Amino acid sequence: MFVLHTSYSVFSFESYCRALGLAYSRCLTVSDADGYTSVALIPFFDLPNHDDDASADVESVAAKQGLFGSGGEPACVQLVATRDLNQGEDVSLTYSLATRGELMLDYGFLQEPVPAESSLTFAIDEEDMNYDDKCDVLEEAGLLAESTFIIDETEPAPEFLAFLRLKHLKGADAFLLEAIFRNSVWEEHVAQPVSEENERAANTEGLERCNTVVSQLRGTVQGDLAVLAEAPKESYAYRFAAVRYAERRSLQAACRYFQARLGTLGGLEYYQERRLRSLNLTPVESEEDIEALRVESMRSAGRSLESNYEW
Repeated sequence: MFVLHTSYSVFSFESYCRALGLAYSRCLTVSDADGYTSVALIPFFDLPNHDDDASADVESVAAKQGLFGSGGEPACVQLVATRDLNQGEDVSLTYSLATRGELMLDYGFLQEPVPAESSLTFAIDEEDMNYDDKCDVLEEAGLLAESTFIIDETEPAPEFLAFLRLKHLKGADAFLLEAIFRNSVWEEHVAQPVSEENERAANTEGLERCNTVVSQLRGTVQGDLAVLAEAPKESYAYRFAAVRYAERRSLQAACRYFQARLGTLGGLEYYQERRLRSLNLTPVESEEDIEALRVESMRSAGRSLESNYEW
């Protein structure tokens, strides 16, 4: 009789973290013909190193059965070259379309140079009365109700700003979620400022989130620069400082953008102004405009400008 003796001492939090780290760092993202992705441990396929400009990709050839197969048919995956390879050239994979910090967290290595970038995740509030409509709009745009965006030292990506505007679309602006606008709301309407209230809410959330993440970063810019100048590159201290320095720069740049944007809300063109302009109409914005309309109206009616007609 075979008896398996198991020591319960191996079942510790440290062992669990180690096992989880080993498994996660060796997982691969596999895509199928329909564009769906799965994460799996595949022997031998985890041997190639990571490269942003990968020479190969892992694809599922059992698209309809799924990665793990169904109906008694085994799953099948293949390593497909993305470009011509020379003899003896290393085969590389793109582990994930992630920032340097995320790659270090998930896979344990730091790829240099480290660009100033970080990722932020935002989500549509499930309690939002227009939650389903907003999810439909995002699905058409290829995004999820909870989406992650990478920011750097340049202006935030248009889809990031559009997501924030859509998230805060409410009240009088929510008419844009009606079916008649469904095919244009993402590409035309939330791609530009909708209303001053909506733009303020969207940029305020962006600013507050970036400020919060910056406040959670340890140390200072000066301290990170000192570590980068003195610590060995293979040390964890160097890697952490490199990521913090890069992420802090990107987040602070985003903070400056959102802060500046909030200071220009009064000078932006919103949906109603764009709509009037498309109809060759000029919005009435001042007492001078009203007076000019009064004069023109009275002239058209043949009345004297000195008439006691009250407006």
